Amino acid sequence: MPRWALYASMVALSFLAHLKGITSPVLDYHYHRQANTADIARNFHRYDLPPWAPRVDWEGGGDERAATELPLYMYLVGKLWDVFELGDIWGRLVSAICSAFSAVLLFWFLEKDEKRKVGWLDTESSFLASLFFSLLPVEIYFGRTIQPEAMALMATLGAFCGMDRFLASKGRAAFGWWSLTVLSATVAIGHKLPYAYLIGVLGFLCLARRGWKAAVDWRIWGVPVVTLGLVYAWYRYASTGLYVVPTTKDAGIFRAILSYERLPYFVFFQLTSRLPELALTYSGVLFFFVGFRERVFKQKQWFLAAWWGCVTIGILAGGGYSHYHDYTCLPWAPVNAALMGAGYMALWRMHLWPFTRTTVLALALGVPLHAALRINSAHWYDWNFPYLLSAKTVVDRVSGPEDLFLCNERASSMPLYFIDRRGWSWDLGELGPGGLPRVEAVVAKGARYFMTTRTGPFADEKDPIYRWFTKKFTRIHRDDVLLIFRLEPK
Repeated sequence: MPRWALYASMVALSFLAHLKGITSPVLDYHYHRQANTADIARNFHRYDLPPWAPRVDWEGGGDERAATELPLYMYLVGKLWDVFELGDIWGRLVSAICSAFSAVLLFWFLEKDEKRKVGWLDTESSFLASLFFSLLPVEIYFGRTIQPEAMALMATLGAFCGMDRFLASKGRAAFGWWSLTVLSATVAIGHKLPYAYLIGVLGFLCLARRGWKAAVDWRIWGVPVVTLGLVYAWYRYASTGLYVVPTTKDAGIFRAILSYERLPYFVFFQLTSRLPELALTYSGVLFFFVGFRERVFKQKQWFLAAWWGCVTIGILAGGGYSHYHDYTCLPWAPVNAALMGAGYMALWRMHLWPFTRTTVLALALGVPLHAALRINSAHWYDWNFPYLLSAKTVVDRVSGPEDLFLCNERASSMPLYFIDRRGWSWDLGELGPGGLPRVEAVVAKGARYFMTTRTGPFADEKDPIYRWFTKKFTRIHRDDVLLIFRLEPK
């Protein structure tokens, strides 16, 4: 197959895999994280903010900078916002484009070139790895969500390619590849701190190529030093802004997020459920183990095992955070796909019963079939809170664009994003009557309206919280779904 046809196939399959839900509103699975990202991107667009000044809408009416991860992805989406009038759909499109580039970068990293001394697998195995990568459930879905995951994974693979070529180059070319490695690693880890696992992968890559001589090369040590220094500089700067992601020295916050007291269960769940179901598929498990046997045990390509080990340790170290956020297992996709591609070609070339070529092909077709069934059964593409699609019409009728809102929703950014207002949001049902002083506090800060669905304490007019609102404030809108109060004392 001509080279152009290989690349065209990778890109076409990737885009095809990510077409479903590409124009969906920010209401599908992991809607809170997506709404956070879309809100910051819209503010970059709306206020023409520089890339170092991200701003959020769910912490009142101030113009403070947000303490968020490296905002390159959000800034790019914001700059594209008005092109073809696509708005937040650009978030999904940018992610899908990054996923397609990731498929190509995976091929570049894996394809072996004896002359240049780069790569690990033959062309056929590398090509299949690229295709399998785009067909894994976790990559299909999170490769098109409005989150920085796809860009971080693309940058990770860019760092791997850059380092492998740096090790094989000299002179100015080596410096160019070194710089690309640092830039890519900074983008990856800056967007997603758990992607720091890639530093370990780069270290093992250097050992595999140069042996222990790599340990005395200052340029190799310079990659993690400069990368982590740049990431630290951003987070040190971001930590002075409004809370979005943890940038604090308070270890208690991280203990609560990671929930290490349940680590044995989290490890069991990741390895027995999430790995085979989302990051491999059932037929992919077979290809994975055959590829592992052929490449690691028989051909002694221990780097592939080290790569998989670094990813696995990084995911398991995430404890509760990794358990409750499926997208954290996305880094498994490229290394799993690499071993799946190698395993498929090993079985294809064996041509031994029961793994005839017809059987091997049928198993390969089971990968996209598993992905389609698994994602649909999980309802990942289903829309949550559909009332928000029409809530802005109601809000615009009763308030002005500068009016601050308090919303009754735990996912704080989501209602404010859809009604296009600034303000605050939390779940009063969770807080109970003890949360009412917080309402008075934000009223003192300028909140003018309160919006809630008729659920929880607001489903029953006799509920103490509902009665408190009706006694203190004027209800200005009521329908089958929404209630809106004007937060001015009667």
